Amino acid sequence: MKSGWFCIALCCLLSAFFPLGAEEAVHWDRENLKVSWKKKISVSADSGGGVTAEFRTGSNSWPYFVLVPEKGKNWDFSRFRFISFAIENLDRERAVTGDICLGMWSRHKIGVFVLGPGEKRSFTYPLNHGGRSSFDPLFRAKGMPNGFEGGTNIDTSSVKCIHVICGFVRYGRFRISGIRLHGRYDPSPAIRSPETFFPFIDDYGQYRHEEWPEKIKSNEQLKQSLRNEKSALKPRVADWDQWGGWKSGPRLKASGYFRVEKWDGKWYFVDPDGRLFFSRGINSLSRGEYWPTDRGKAKCYTRKPAAPGRVFHFYSDNCRIRYGNESWHDFQFRRMESWGYNTIGNWSDPELYRGRKMPYMLNLPLPSETLRFGPKNEFRDVYSPEFESELLRVLPEKFRWTIDDPYCIGYFVGNELHFDNSVKVAEAAFLASPELPAKRKLIAGLKEKYRTVAALNKAWKGSWSSWDALIHAEKLPDAKLCRKDFEAFTLKFWNRFFELSRQAVKKHAPHHLYLGSRFKVQDYNKEWLFRMASEKCDVVSINDYALHHDYFVHAGLGDKPVLISESSVGHRMRGMLGILAYPGCAPHAREEAQKILLESTARHPQIVGIHHFCFKDQTLVGRWDGENYGIGLVSVTDEPYREFVESNRAFAERLYPFRRNARPVRPPL
Repeated sequence: MKSGWFCIALCCLLSAFFPLGAEEAVHWDRENLKVSWKKKISVSADSGGGVTAEFRTGSNSWPYFVLVPEKGKNWDFSRFRFISFAIENLDRERAVTGDICLGMWSRHKIGVFVLGPGEKRSFTYPLNHGGRSSFDPLFRAKGMPNGFEGGTNIDTSSVKCIHVICGFVRYGRFRISGIRLHGRYDPSPAIRSPETFFPFIDDYGQYRHEEWPEKIKSNEQLKQSLRNEKSALKPRVADWDQWGGWKSGPRLKASGYFRVEKWDGKWYFVDPDGRLFFSRGINSLSRGEYWPTDRGKAKCYTRKPAAPGRVFHFYSDNCRIRYGNESWHDFQFRRMESWGYNTIGNWSDPELYRGRKMPYMLNLPLPSETLRFGPKNEFRDVYSPEFESELLRVLPEKFRWTIDDPYCIGYFVGNELHFDNSVKVAEAAFLASPELPAKRKLIAGLKEKYRTVAALNKAWKGSWSSWDALIHAEKLPDAKLCRKDFEAFTLKFWNRFFELSRQAVKKHAPHHLYLGSRFKVQDYNKEWLFRMASEKCDVVSINDYALHHDYFVHAGLGDKPVLISESSVGHRMRGMLGILAYPGCAPHAREEAQKILLESTARHPQIVGIHHFCFKDQTLVGRWDGENYGIGLVSVTDEPYREFVESNRAFAERLYPFRRNARPVRPPL
């Protein structure tokens, strides 16, 4: 049964000209348009059956509008395979992007749209049909096959709304029209029973119940795919120097190491030879991955686990067959140069870092797990003497080989930490054990400010009999009354974290850059956090999966260089189930989205690089947190997504002239 990427692309092409079975327009209540923020968002229906939305939302994180069915009824999409939207960006200066959900919030997301300035295009997404299967599929992940509960699957027979979210849009104006359902949905025969569904993963780690042109059926096919790939490889971009910097561009001061400098109104890395360098990297460039077979999951696989093994390593096993006696590591350098990448990003194989063939960035691990505290042990105590001593030792003890390596751009310290709000750390410390150094630091600060418990009681309307009683308190004080004191402690706590992180880098590797802690995109609106980081970091890093960065303006950041340390454009090809930053299944949708993303990033005056997460597709049954996204440059069989990597190469060839000449976008708010 062919129902993979090939069929999806074919269906999208055919349905544009020849309706596949049923086709139906989606009608919505023109008099009942809902928005999250009436003062900043306007939506209006027009005579052409469309809706025009204008967002003037500044720094508001998740502004949205909602379309609902006519006459209060729910939509029934259960007969259809696809839903399409015609979308026009009415802003001639900025790109626009948004999430589309069939229901409220991201658990109902079907995909993302992104359009360049003034662009109009159709976006087509497969519908995620839920259902109550009569058996357990034995895995729970972000994406599930149609017909099962969980993931982003929904009851398509009762869709309550179309939810359009424009995260961090600041300003955007676009029109959606021509919403239509098309293609007939027939539930896969494979989900009818355990006998037809299991095993659903073949000997190469691929989804058994779909077919696609690149699907591997034999070891010889794996080897032949490598021979085919070798014949298509290209040399390094002609205008890149040995580091990946701009060979024919201006020459600045050469320090022998990477640094940052603002040139002609835009920030850049500067490579060891003094050339401008924009970092286009790949995260998780490694063979590491695992597929669990324990707790009854062995029946998911055609392959039988070797006793007492409890996991499969499909990608590395496939590579052993594919490469034979050849070096996997050496070939990755050839690939990266051919595909237009110039940086080995975070979480990659240390042997690639040590190869001294391409610039790299890596993560310094945080100190011991024993220093954790908080409701979910989400914080590490920066006031513990062990935190400082361990952080200072990690670079010379574990990464000494990087200290004098000119290929090392710099270090991250931590990843997507739980900064939460401006009082959360103080609240966690206040309720922690009296022996916690952070708690003692909090109480010491209160003693210094209030002098007596009576003065503190008056300010907080408390009734503690002594400072000792306070340190043993098990209940938080009134949130409004203690807020200023808790905020002051939280800021001091995180300021110390950044100070110690910078010290850990600069004490032992003064030639290299401190690249921050790879903020989560949810931290974007924490002005206090970005202000603190900008004071301590050489480059502020953020993992941001938006499909354009024309919006990226931050009051707390000031004029500081920024690295988009994780980004992605997703897909649903080759049997992959989960979606992340997925621009739909229309032909070349992934490549078009990547072009818009890279252009918006390259023209931004503060952004000095963007790294793709990640090198290979995630495990089909989901990693520890359920992520099973189609986001790779290669599949589990190490077969590249050729059109996608070739589109990156095409942009790499014009990257530096484009960045130099492109006019920065100025948000109107």
